[in-house]
Amino acid sequence: FLLRIAYNRALTHRWRRGRRRPVELAEAETVPDPADDPAARLEQHHRYDRLLAALRALPESLRGVALLRLEDLSLREIAEVLGITENAATVRLSRARKQLRERLERQEDS
Repeated sequence: FLLRIAYNRALTHRWRRGRRRPVELAEAETVPDPADDPAARLEQHHRYDRLLAALRALPESLRGVALLRLEDLSLREIAEVLGITENAATVRLSRARKQLRERLERQEDS
């Protein structure tokens, strides 16, 4: 029932926007896909490598907090996993971010 309502709303929305001519297959093939840009992928790979190197260089106590945060754990969850208080997790995360920022800036300068 709900799917049918959503489908009908989509049709109405498209109808109100006006009739547009469909894109021909030949035209669609000429539109560049931004995900296939080799230069952008290479730059993203280099940024990932720099971040990974900076994370590995962190002290263990800060690295754990940073990695758990990158896994989208909340500060409360990080504190529970590491067996520390939520305040301590907040402080460690702040220190980890500061050190990461400094290390990444140094890498960019060299």
